[in-house]
Amino acid sequence: MGQFARRAIVNGATYQLDAANKLCDNGATVRNIVNPTETGTYTNGASLVGDEFVFDGINDYIDLGNTIDLTDTHTISCWAKLESFGKMLIGVDAGFSSCYYFYMSNSSRIYVNRGGDFKFWDISGGANAMVLGEWLYFVAVRNVLDTSFYLYRNTGRITTNQSNPQTHTTNLTPITLESLGRSATSATYFQGSIADLNISVGKTLTEAEILQNYEATKHRYQ
Repeated sequence: MGQFARRAIVNGATYQLDAANKLCDNGATVRNIVNPTETGTYTNGASLVGDEFVFDGINDYIDLGNTIDLTDTHTISCWAKLESFGKMLIGVDAGFSSCYYFYMSNSSRIYVNRGGDFKFWDISGGANAMVLGEWLYFVAVRNVLDTSFYLYRNTGRITTNQSNPQTHTTNLTPITLESLGRSATSATYFQGSIADLNISVGKTLTEAEILQNYEATKHRYQ
């Protein structure tokens, strides 16, 4: 078999949602593939269309139904297709000191808030540029041992920034993730599609493993 014929790495996963999996296809609830007893809900019109979780950018989101503690080392990945900028992707911007979120800015930046430790990456051009209507693979890797925090778009680590996001502080209150596409204000609910969310608490993926996962799943989106 070729180098990229390997399967995606799922060992060590804590939470996984896959829009193509039957655990998410009943139109009312989503289930954590790792632990199907953990259920979430499509809220305010968020829906499953084909193999995509679809959001209208008005007020819908997916409540994960479980508070995921991301205070310690973790890796988060997902495929996303944005239909507009200035939108929340993962998490919710409420309870600033204890929440975790990714925000896709109108100014071509990705903002990450991790319990009030607020950073941004400049993705205004080149290989890191955001493209509306195109599936992109995002991976965030946080290691508490060396305080590093890396963000990847497809398989490349984003290194352009103005806020030194490569390090995050460690003396934070518990930081939780509870939703997809949600916002505290109506203007920034996510608009577009999300698929294949994976969260691994206590595990950091290497760049080789990120490439392996990208190659194993990209045929569904590109």
